[in-house]
Amino acid sequence: MTEIPSPWLTVNETAEYVRRHPKTVLKWLSDEQAKPGSGLVGFQKTAPNGVWRIHRDDADAFLRRPAPGFGLKSA
Repeated sequence: MTEIPSPWLTVNETAEYVRRHPKTVLKWLSDEQAKPGSGLVGFQKTAPNGVWRIHRDDADAFLRRPAPGFGLKSA
């Protein structure tokens, strides 16, 4: 029987998936905590030193978002 991989990724797995450094992924998660809608959505367990989990669909949606101001010219 083949094991179905979980859609929930750790910070390191997400970094590998999006081809960025784990510290960059943590910054994106921090940005989302500070200002919702500005970073990567994730879930952190409430235990001390809780592990972040990021759903693969959230990582895909984050990557598909256009960069702020990209392609827009101010008048």
